[in-house]
Amino acid sequence: MKNFNRFFSTSKLFLMTVSFGFCAAGQLELSAQNAITVSTERMNTLFIGVTNHLNITVDGIPDEQVYLASDAVEIEKIGKGLFNVTATNPGRVTLTVHGDGAFQYKNFEFDVQRLPDPLAVLHLEGGEVKMDGEMAPEQFKKATGLGFQLPGNALEITSFNLTRVPKMGDPVEVPNGSADFNQRTKKLVNEAVPGDRYYFQVVMAKMAGTTEQRQLNSLLFRIK
Repeated sequence: MKNFNRFFSTSKLFLMTVSFGFCAAGQLELSAQNAITVSTERMNTLFIGVTNHLNITVDGIPDEQVYLASDAVEIEKIGKGLFNVTATNPGRVTLTVHGDGAFQYKNFEFDVQRLPDPLAVLHLEGGEVKMDGEMAPEQFKKATGLGFQLPGNALEITSFNLTRVPKMGDPVEVPNGSADFNQRTKKLVNEAVPGDRYYFQVVMAKMAGTTEQRQLNSLLFRIK
């Protein structure tokens, strides 16, 4: 099971096109043919902890003469008109598109926000996901591991503990060192019968490319 989701994969691109005489987002000094198009994945918002992609074109100006700058964020040009922007502090920042020749500069304002907390979910065969609730034994046994729901881009679940509390008998807990079930976890899941309760707890995750871990929500399933 893959543990990565693309941030707002179904979102529509937000386009900001500016031509001579329009300066709602900042100052403007360019000739009439220098319309600017800034395409983003997340409207006019940058998120902390993920890579924000911006695509910038300026009519009449070659790509190699178009630049993006800001004192508040880190910017890396990774391709023709494509920039990675990394933000660290919430608030509002100004990104300046500038270049050579007749085109001088144009400011764009962006909000910087923290990502909402991700939610751990149970992954079943066929791509179905479940959160807390009641499940039949046959359905619960189709579980393959944990995933997440997050309007964020790349998150990896690193570990969790699964506890089975049978209707009769003592609780059994097993650790799991990845998002996918290991053999002991899968065996415990396959023992599900009506009256059991299953707790997924201490669910730990990290953003791709980082080492800092964060604890996600727990999950409880009652076998009916």
